[in-house]
Amino acid sequence: MKILKKKNNMYSTIFKTILLTLFTITLFNCNKDDDSMQPEQNIRLKTYAINEYEYDFIYNDLGKITNFNTSSGNHSIIYNGNGQIIQKGTDSYTYNGQGKISKISSSIDDNITIVYNNKGLIATMVNKLGPHISHMSFKYDSNDKLVETVLKGPPVIGYHRNKFVYDEKENIIQHISESGSRDGVNYSKKSTHNFVFDNKKKPDYNLLSKTGITDALTFIRIGFSGRSIEQSGILFYYNKNNLLSSQSVHSNGSSSSKEYSYVYDENDYPISAELVSISKIGESSTNYYKWTYETY
Repeated sequence: MKILKKKNNMYSTIFKTILLTLFTITLFNCNKDDDSMQPEQNIRLKTYAINEYEYDFIYNDLGKITNFNTSSGNHSIIYNGNGQIIQKGTDSYTYNGQGKISKISSSIDDNITIVYNNKGLIATMVNKLGPHISHMSFKYDSNDKLVETVLKGPPVIGYHRNKFVYDEKENIIQHISESGSRDGVNYSKKSTHNFVFDNKKKPDYNLLSKTGITDALTFIRIGFSGRSIEQSGILFYYNKNNLLSSQSVHSNGSSSSKEYSYVYDENDYPISAELVSISKIGESSTNYYKWTYETY
């Protein structure tokens, strides 16, 4: 039994590593007529802080973010002549003939291969991490909005399914996470996460737009607050508005919650926030956020 437990822990670690690997790629185009998606063209995020940790952002003459400095060092983003990201940290990106990323590599034994459907939406992704391979499939609704992902991991882990529900502004207001399946059909564990948003502008989306990406669903992680589907692993969805609260009911019956209180500037961007979190075991914690902006 001890050997099996050790092996399960190893696969769990591998699985979490797969889920938390950071990638950059555009999946689908959002509605360009939605004004809430469009950040102020002459305003950009300069610094972000959570408690004592601060992040500083640097832009080039074209207005694109090229570096962000953190307590762990300087992180650079490199573009090619077409304005496409070709490197972020240790990750490099290969594009196909349609200008879409076809491969993301961190090393010879750590890479992702992407296959698109006939609409140019991602159909499948294959993640190779050493000898371990996982497959992720994507399901869209009639409006080409992502509504479901299914990740097939190593045999010991099995399948993990995520379902998403949106509001009229394309904020994700519900995320259902299911696991404990060996066949990809029957899932024994289910967690439900519900979200409420304000109607103000989001600094994360402003920052994302300064990479040249204007789509909500990506694999780039340069934003910080209100990531409503971070539980789903490598997918990062940039909601158009700021997260006010979340309520989660977990597979074991426990619950957790988050409540944000914001102060906004005259442009409807938050400049500070207080986050009160209640954990699964009822413990309360508070974090403090600050944002500064500059015009250009």
